[in-house]
Amino acid sequence: MNNSVYRATFSVLLMLSCPLLAQEPGKIADSDPKQPTASQTQQIAINSPSYGERNDELWKQMQSTPPDQDREFLMVNLMKFRKKAKYADGRKTDLSGEQANARYAPIKFLGQIGAQIEFVSRVNGQLGNSKPIWDEVGIVRYPSRAKFIGMVTNPEFERKAIHKDAGLEVSQVLVTERVPWKFQGAKRVSDESDSLNLAELIKYREIAEYDDLFEQKRARTGKQAMDLFDTATESLLRKVGAKPVLKTKVIGTLIGDGRTWSEFRLLHFPSLAAYTSYSSGIGKLKGAINHRNAAIEDVYALKVETMSFAKKLALSIATTASGQNQRQPVSTPDGQKQEGP
Repeated sequence: MNNSVYRATFSVLLMLSCPLLAQEPGKIADSDPKQPTASQTQQIAINSPSYGERNDELWKQMQSTPPDQDREFLMVNLMKFRKKAKYADGRKTDLSGEQANARYAPIKFLGQIGAQIEFVSRVNGQLGNSKPIWDEVGIVRYPSRAKFIGMVTNPEFERKAIHKDAGLEVSQVLVTERVPWKFQGAKRVSDESDSLNLAELIKYREIAEYDDLFEQKRARTGKQAMDLFDTATESLLRKVGAKPVLKTKVIGTLIGDGRTWSEFRLLHFPSLAAYTSYSSGIGKLKGAINHRNAAIEDVYALKVETMSFAKKLALSIATTASGQNQRQPVSTPDGQKQEGP
């Protein structure tokens, strides 16, 4: 495929998968704001984002991770957009928060360090009474802590990050690592048009809290109680055609509201009917709900749109192509320069 055909094909894929990124600047902004200075964006992107509190201890740990212990990780992002963008430098704009965040779009920088967008999709429903009400979930796979820090401290990246700060009202940004999910899921189940994912961010209790005194005497951890819930619901999940997408252990919250979390999981349902059947079926399983309630101290449970294969392919192509075309040395935490992978 020659370069012109490749670029045309890529542009179509990107517009189909990411409509906000494909809009012309004149259609999403009243003007083209001047670029902020590096010092402004350094403070916003790294030190004091308006959409959450940075965990300085975790940041220092990431900076000081020995090379022989540094490894791939997944950054999980829960995002709530502002109704109207609000820039730290006071510039006037008619951009919505989501439109400002679209200007941030760090695909080029991700490609330079060999990172990939694993998942990004809108939230269509939130279970329970938890706040805030999230708009979007995104997951990015980074090859190492060093590569991530080199990217976010790149002055060019910092100039883009001001748009994220303007667009987001609040966010949870979590450093996580993939863990095995024993549940294998159903096979050969076709998706309907209303397929969905259930995304859960969970904080487990140190010691499970049961109403039943007999169960309480067993002194299980919250994680052990949740394992019992998972075992009790496996056959039901297979029956409705559910499949596991991802389970990660939360290493720490890089940006948030001070709370800590234990695990993030993403579970796929082939249709809304399948999810409804699962939800109603749980109550009929002896002890399952008791184990879950005993296990969990805090949770966000979100019904999230399925990420289509076309969208994931387009993002993968975009990131890889940007990295190949734009690759340049990036700074590591010790100030050294190293080439992207």
